[in-house]
Amino acid sequence: MDKKNKDALIYRLNWIRKYAEEGRIENIKEEVERLLDEVEHFDVVAPF
Repeated sequence: MDKKNKDALIYRLNWIRKYAEEGRIENIKEEVERLLDEVEHFDVVAPF
């Protein structure tokens, strides 16, 4: 994973952590699904 993808992944994982702290389960599910889709199909992680 290059630095750009690593930084994007960290950024999005921080959002998931924020959603968890706020109890926003649906947002967590949606974001995890998007991340999985990007990693499985595109081998890349993009910021929002």
